Amino acid sequence: MSYKRLIDKIVDNHLCTMCGMCEAICPADVIKLDSFGHINKINAQGKCIECNMCEEICPGKATNIPFIEKKIFGRKRYNNERWFGIFDQLYDGCSIKRNVLENSASGGCATTLLSVAMKKFDLDYILVAGRCDKTGWKAEPIMCESISKIEENSQSTYQLFPYLGILKKYLNKKKNVRIGVIGLPCHVIAIRKAQAMDNEIGKILSENIPVVMELACSSNTKVEGTISLIEQIANIDVNDVKNIKYREGEYPGKVVIYTNTDQKVEIPFWKAVQHFANYKTERCLKCPE
Repeated sequence: MSYKRLIDKIVDNHLCTMCGMCEAICPADVIKLDSFGHINKINAQGKCIECNMCEEICPGKATNIPFIEKKIFGRKRYNNERWFGIFDQLYDGCSIKRNVLENSASGGCATTLLSVAMKKFDLDYILVAGRCDKTGWKAEPIMCESISKIEENSQSTYQLFPYLGILKKYLNKKKNVRIGVIGLPCHVIAIRKAQAMDNEIGKILSENIPVVMELACSSNTKVEGTISLIEQIANIDVNDVKNIKYREGEYPGKVVIYTNTDQKVEIPFWKAVQHFANYKTERCLKCPE
């Protein structure tokens, strides 16, 4: 059964990226990830329909970049595109909106492009990484229905968590819903592999997710890394945290922790990244991207 292979070959071999795409596409609703990114290991006998889609789209098992690029662009990348992938031109820039520039992690380009994309491609939602209202230190997926909501969440998130599972709810909610997604390489690979499936789910994902934007990734941490940063480095009880910003202030920014009692603790970004290195997954350490 494919669910058992997912557990045996991916999860138990520490290859899970916690992207959550397997949960999003599972037609039998067998796969569930908790807020820490841990996949359930229930006995799925009689529930798994052995469609093999969870294995097929898993970015932890294989990235299949050449296949994906051939599918999207009609060719594989040339040698001069080794680091950036297939492109026409390269640009750098920053937002001209002061609030976006000041609140973003490194210039606000991603936030600006998402805002433009929402209008240009007539998107109903854009999926971004935000913070949990009840547990301010924990990352959670946020479906933005407006540009103001996108700008509200214009901050980097250096925490691994189930991100794409929420897509199932919104894709089932409205037949012709249009969703944009910004994510890390593993998220984008999972989406592209799912869109390339030659079945109804692949067709739905291709039609309903017309915009996918990839961010660079290098310093992510497991949820335990965020907790230990808060409690061991900042000396704050994790239950007292109202919010956490990973790249606040002038570039490269600082990790800033806000408490429920209006305390503000700043940690140099380099120190946080150094700490996060102790809490990476084996799959992240071996990431080919």
